[in-house]
Amino acid sequence: MKAASDALSRTKELEARAGEIRRIQFGRRILRLTDSPLSLTMWQDVATNAPDGLKQIGMVLSDWWSRIADKTMFLLLIIAAIAAGGGMTYISKLGINYFRRGHESEPPSEWRRGTTAGWVIFMRVLPVTIAIAGLYYALKSLELLPPPAVEVMTSATIAIIIVAVVRAVAKTVLAINYSQWRLLPLSDQGALTLYYHLVALAVIYGVDIFISSLNHAAIIQFSLTEAQNAIASISVAGIIISMLRIKASNGDVGSEVHRIGPQYLRIPLWLIALTILASAAAGYIPLARFITAQLIITSTVIIIVYLLSYWANSFGQSLADDESMVGLWLRDQVGLTQERREKLVLPITLLLKVLVILSAVPFIMFLWGFDAHDIRRWVELALFGFDLGNFKISLTGILGALAVFVGAYVAAGIFRVWLDRNVLEPAHVEGSVRDSVRAAVGYLGFILAAIAAVSYAGFDFSNLAIVAGALSVGLGFGMQSIVNNFVSGLILLAERPIKVGDWIVVGEEEGIVRNIHVRATEIETFERANIIIPNSQLISETVKNRTLYNNTRRVRIPVGVHYDSDPDQVRDILLAVANEHSQVLSVPEPFVFFDDFGDNSLNFALYVYLANARQSFSIQTDLRFAILKAFRANGIEIPYPQTDVHFRDIDWIKRAVMERMMKSAVEAAAAEASAKQPDRSPPNEEKEANDSDGDGGGNGNGGG
Repeated sequence: MKAASDALSRTKELEARAGEIRRIQFGRRILRLTDSPLSLTMWQDVATNAPDGLKQIGMVLSDWWSRIADKTMFLLLIIAAIAAGGGMTYISKLGINYFRRGHESEPPSEWRRGTTAGWVIFMRVLPVTIAIAGLYYALKSLELLPPPAVEVMTSATIAIIIVAVVRAVAKTVLAINYSQWRLLPLSDQGALTLYYHLVALAVIYGVDIFISSLNHAAIIQFSLTEAQNAIASISVAGIIISMLRIKASNGDVGSEVHRIGPQYLRIPLWLIALTILASAAAGYIPLARFITAQLIITSTVIIIVYLLSYWANSFGQSLADDESMVGLWLRDQVGLTQERREKLVLPITLLLKVLVILSAVPFIMFLWGFDAHDIRRWVELALFGFDLGNFKISLTGILGALAVFVGAYVAAGIFRVWLDRNVLEPAHVEGSVRDSVRAAVGYLGFILAAIAAVSYAGFDFSNLAIVAGALSVGLGFGMQSIVNNFVSGLILLAERPIKVGDWIVVGEEEGIVRNIHVRATEIETFERANIIIPNSQLISETVKNRTLYNNTRRVRIPVGVHYDSDPDQVRDILLAVANEHSQVLSVPEPFVFFDDFGDNSLNFALYVYLANARQSFSIQTDLRFAILKAFRANGIEIPYPQTDVHFRDIDWIKRAVMERMMKSAVEAAAAEASAKQPDRSPPNEEKEANDSDGDGGGNGNGGG
């Protein structure tokens, strides 16, 4: 064991040294300084070496062709691959039309656009991939390729597949033919322009891969390779800058024209493009080519991750839609309602997104220069744990603990349902007792599930002594009210002074108890409002429970009658009305009190006992209707409020009224006599008479 431990230590040291050497060599390779594309020296070397380079490539290709044993089979395989690719492309178009149905009048829903996008991309990539990969493996298996040509054919296959994938993804996302299936808010012109830019990027990158492999096989001059890398890098940077300058709207009429892409993507792309140009101009062409390759491949992976995340959202939305196959199956076969299916959308969507991101991380790490050994070692550390102080954190342990908790909690829930249906219900246990037992079993199951999960995760319960000491301080201060409510909730479940379904009055609030939780109790008022009352308030304060032991209730109906009414007749009518109602108990029997002699009426009160307190309001209404009808039928009047007004000096009031009446009579007689006399005065005299004050104003007050 000691020797094995020493060997393992030496292996780790050698591994670390090898990794360090590899990183140093990688850094030296991409930071190698060459001639700048802005210098004439580089292009003079290219012009000088270009004829020799083309001649070398021609000689290599001629040598390969001469070494092919069966040239006829070679050409037939190429023709067969082209024919197979064309036939599968036609079939894929039929499948795409089936999935997308581009001629539909109504636009498809969001989840349908997302779920069909993956299938459409797959069907567009599949023909080219099968054709070129089949041709490659056929040529290689039949030994129709010379050994030096295998590397070039491999690069050509990879380049064609990259172009096909980028084209399929761009055409599907941008939907240049059918805008209703477009996943991005762009106009037709903006989507078409962006599509051409993306395809151009893929073509440049694919051609660069193929030419680099061909140059390596032909061993051409270094200056030609550097020129090719510089041209490819600068072309990619130029296309990115041109793409960032595309103006487009979201496709709506009258919408504002803006640059495509959100700002948090535009700024990094601008920085990357300018970095590529600056590196190439400074002579760091390997660095520019490395950044270009990482940009294209990493962007492709990120776009695929985005599409898979979009598909996860769409798949989650389809669960709650009855038009989708999954939603229809969950409704008909599993029996899930739409509300329960909507609750599944969020956890399933989050789980799918996490799986997509975790699956993409190793690919991105591999593209960034990490080898398979480093990735495998990090995955092992993440899955099987790493030490953090005195604790060991592992993803498998966390997932296992979560699975144990979920399993134990679900098992406790199943046991609670079984106990209620097979033990408590057949035993005719009271409903409130069943509620208390179900709540207690639920709390106990949660606690046991938490303990089991923590134990599986490797938590040492000896550390609980420290935690308990800290909690004791916290309970004395900040958690006092929480613990008070928790203990009060346990008391309510044990003593059951309040049960689910009781009609209680707490202060100014009145309603039906709907749920009793550990911390608070939920009450539903008669206005359909839900009130949350802390359990400590129900224990420490006065609570009126109208239905604690039974549902019977006594109600009082006051009524006032005229003083001329017969009290005995009123009493008999009230008792008769009460006894005729079917919901009024005969034992205890109704009775009537003669309350008092009121200011305007004789006040009586009818007392009745009801079998169901929850119907008290409707029964009181029925009794009042019946009392009013019976009083009217027997001529008993319910009086209005009356008020007597007494004056202290009534004789003075009489004299004042008589004087006012006499004065009014005299004025009326004088006015009548004046109206009967004829008017004989001339017009001028009439004017002078009206203007008796001599000022011409006619106001009769002499100018005053």
